[in-house]
Amino acid sequence: MGTWGLTASARNAPGAGISEARLASLPRVELMGKYRLDHRLAEGGMAEVFLATQVGPEGYEKPVVVKRVRPELASRSDFIQRFLDEARLSARLSHPNVVQTIDFGRAGEAYYLALERLDGLDLHAVVERRRAKGAPVPVDVAAAVAVAACDALDYLHGLNVLHRDLSPSNVFLTRQGVVKLLDFGIAKAPGNEVQTRSGVRPGKASYAAPEQLAGAAVDGRADLYALGAVLHEMLTLRLPDGTAPAGVPPDLLSVVDRLLEREPARRYQTPGAVRAALAELAPSDPVSLLRSFAAAELEDGAGAATVVAPPTAGTARPAPAPRSRRGLWIAVGVAAAAAVGASFAMGARSAAASVPVKVGCGQPCRVSVDGSALAPAPLELRLPPGRHRVRALLPEGEWREKDVDVRGAGANEAIWF
Repeated sequence: MGTWGLTASARNAPGAGISEARLASLPRVELMGKYRLDHRLAEGGMAEVFLATQVGPEGYEKPVVVKRVRPELASRSDFIQRFLDEARLSARLSHPNVVQTIDFGRAGEAYYLALERLDGLDLHAVVERRRAKGAPVPVDVAAAVAVAACDALDYLHGLNVLHRDLSPSNVFLTRQGVVKLLDFGIAKAPGNEVQTRSGVRPGKASYAAPEQLAGAAVDGRADLYALGAVLHEMLTLRLPDGTAPAGVPPDLLSVVDRLLEREPARRYQTPGAVRAALAELAPSDPVSLLRSFAAAELEDGAGAATVVAPPTAGTARPAPAPRSRRGLWIAVGVAAAAAVGASFAMGARSAAASVPVKVGCGQPCRVSVDGSALAPAPLELRLPPGRHRVRALLPEGEWREKDVDVRGAGANEAIWF
């Protein structure tokens, strides 16, 4: 199941959806059964992610994305069980608004999943671009995205599957105007041996329902809360903070407010009810609208496209732990963008307006900034002033993340998780 969303900036290389220069910079890998692993995109606590090609007789080739359990974890029963849970879940899912699994198998000691390759961008990229321009996502576009997400959630909930990690980075908009839900890494489904046990950490704290953050039992209404947080961010370019957003039509604002009720009983009870509430606000031809919007956003990004792949990390990406001086920290200090190289997207931004930043952890870890590839910490780079998303992969596949505001030259800032 495209159970983790990974986006990589790309131009339209033939058959790949990623620029030739970017492909040339990625390490080439090997053959694995019927798949040619062309380039490694990322690796994380549990798996490696590859741009790959399914090969067959008479020159048959199909571009795919392959997620493979890291070789050194092949003997770890807990990691293998999580991967098998994911495979069992993905085998059950088939919906236009859910990223599709093509194949599951084992080559030698390595289990793998093959997934469809998508061309477009996720909502995190949309919101970041819109935030840079100070222009929220148009109301009709936001409503259309929310309706499509409701269709996906209605399908999932009908199968007793809870997503539990809905966020902008896990909602993908294709160039064709189709919305796809990604990242089922901590999804709860009947029969899952690991994910349904108590103690599974919640998804991203900024979008998780209060009962999910408290570690209480959750149902589909937790997914609806997360949808409300995503919709709020599209419309206002900020996360819910208890203040009334300006410029949002009253009918849509009432939908958002009800989705974000702290008490599950006060929220909408089903995705279908949310969809019905949005019916008057959604466009009559959402696919055409979203296709035009995606084309404009991709063109605005200098022709960049994105390729979706599964995990950059371990099975669960939990909410940040309480702040601690042993956790992730960010401090403004003397640094150079060369420390991270061209793999970081911010390397293309103007260095003249950037701020030296140092990123690290109180223990061995790897970090990612604004969706970049993971790099070992401590890390020194330059970031332009503004909001940035920083994620840290800790030992045993534990993720921590936070949105950070870099305030400009001379500011001293330390953020701990």
